[in-house]
Amino acid sequence: MSDPDALGYLITRLDECGADVPTAARLRTVHRLLDRHDRSHPDEQPALRAQATEAMTTLSGATTQSLMVNVRPEGDIILPEALAREAQPAPRPSSRSAPSPPRPSPQSPAPTP
Repeated sequence: MSDPDALGYLITRLDECGADVPTAARLRTVHRLLDRHDRSHPDEQPALRAQATEAMTTLSGATTQSLMVNVRPEGDIILPEALAREAQPAPRPSSRSAPSPPRPSPQSPAPTP
């Protein structure tokens, strides 16, 4: 699967199978809420997140466990070459051109051994 929207992918597969079960309808509701959340103004997101969490909790029946999402991608991430070059560590000119460690000024007292 290469679709970044796992829930949308699942719903599409259910639609292709002709699955018209209550669970599929609830999944569509959750998907719509999450989509609205992602597209809404940050001030509106907490309420939408709470609605989505409630819908998912109702769907799963879990009451004592926190909702978690796996965001680790299952595949290779390929950066465009220009971005990869930019992300490479650049030489640190400040370390090359930095003066030697500061020396005590003539007015400073000499350190005591």
